[in-house]
Amino acid sequence: MFEDLEQVFEQLEYVFEHLGSRFLHAMTKRMPPMTPSERLAAARLALEGLSIGDAFGERFFGPRELVLARIESRSLPPAPWRYTDDTEMAISIVKVLAAHGCIEQDTLARRFLERFAREPDRGYGGGASSLLRDLCLGGSWRVLSPALFDGQVDVVNRDGLKPYVKPAATADAIYAF
Repeated sequence: MFEDLEQVFEQLEYVFEHLGSRFLHAMTKRMPPMTPSERLAAARLALEGLSIGDAFGERFFGPRELVLARIESRSLPPAPWRYTDDTEMAISIVKVLAAHGCIEQDTLARRFLERFAREPDRGYGGGASSLLRDLCLGGSWRVLSPALFDGQVDVVNRDGLKPYVKPAATADAIYAF
């Protein structure tokens, strides 16, 4: 998809320029409402930026010497650029937004589970992986997810599905403006 490192940065700049400026404007001023198709286009553009950044960044995990040499030479990491669970879950969020116009929690949980079942080796953390495996066995996300965090509702980045609640809410907010 990309010939060199500059193309990656150009595409990311495009995404940030088009989505970021609109989001910044929405945060500082009252924006006229977007149409459903504009909201979906913004969500897809955000997904594009996330997936490129995710796959690109994932190529910089490895032996320290190799990573530092790659950074110093500003060379493009070799293909394939494999994306992680972050992109898997973001794909689910965009699909739910496209289908419902908002985050519908049960549908989102089902989408997370479907994508995990297809490719459980995308880098899910221990808590998320354990939770999703339990859900594959028929557990309820409404019971299992809070139990993972001792009933805490507002936990962020504790190696489970809760870190995705905030991005999902953010996606819902971006989708709504």
